[in-house]
Amino acid sequence: MRIAVVLFTRDLRVHDHPALAAACKEADKVVPLFVFDDDIWTSDYARPNRTAFLLESLSDLAASLTERGAGLVVRRGELVEETLGAASDAHAEGIFLSADASAFATRRWVRLKRACEGTGIHLRSFPGTSGVSPGDVTPSNGDHFRVFTPYYRRWKEAPRRALSTVPG
Repeated sequence: MRIAVVLFTRDLRVHDHPALAAACKEADKVVPLFVFDDDIWTSDYARPNRTAFLLESLSDLAASLTERGAGLVVRRGELVEETLGAASDAHAEGIFLSADASAFATRRWVRLKRACEGTGIHLRSFPGTSGVSPGDVTPSNGDHFRVFTPYYRRWKEAPRRALSTVPG
């Protein structure tokens, strides 16, 4: 693959970032991307403290990427439209991102997957937002724990995914 876009969502780091590591391994050029998603920025989630933390995290991510010879592309708008626009502008053949289990992220993934169909752009997700994949730690008598301590005990024993490394 010649060019890949790595879409950063809530995983604003280069250390142990499986999607970024895979893109660096598989593509000749990687375009790091963050989209200020209007669905979030126009919602009740856009609070001053949260915004300040996000901007600080993006600044740190941009500096880490610059140290490795890449620049963070930042866009604002509808996430799917902006992501495909960035991929098109870069002539990318793939979009890589971290899988996420939230309902919002799942809907975003479905929209992005549908939008990529027929474009020649391959969409791939990787574990990366947690050390143990969602759904791997469940009680024997149901689909979720109701008390934290039994969950924590099971979580401590669960196998962790391997750490990934990014060049540079």
